[in-house]
Amino acid sequence: MSIEKMPPQESRITIGSSKDMETVSELYLTSLPQDVITTTEDKVRLTLMGYLKKTEKKKGWLTPMGLTISLTLTLMMSAFKDWGLTADTWKAVFVIGDIASAAWLVYAVVESFRSVKLDDVIAELKKHSESMIKFVKR
Repeated sequence: MSIEKMPPQESRITIGSSKDMETVSELYLTSLPQDVITTTEDKVRLTLMGYLKKTEKKKGWLTPMGLTISLTLTLMMSAFKDWGLTADTWKAVFVIGDIASAAWLVYAVVESFRSVKLDDVIAELKKHSESMIKFVKR
């Protein structure tokens, strides 16, 4: 049935919060060129919050890189002296810190490449949409 041949119908679409899920809509949609995603605000909010958290990891390598560069330059340019601890102890502290920050840098770079794509967010919303449609049909 094409859209032109459909008899005019009164649509009852509620925008905003709806307490009665049975009267949300009686509008018939046919031949849409795009997918329609039906979900609730809290599902969208949770999905987008997860997406934002994962996109923040893209720049999480900056801090460990700065720390690694600073500690490496300190090790290269400093002549450690006895001051509270022996010179060898101070050098060991900086070497351990440099190794730890380099390991953190490697981890942060790997995590930045595992970023989530927008298509993943849309797929997550579609998954919620399918479960919402099953709930309304019951």
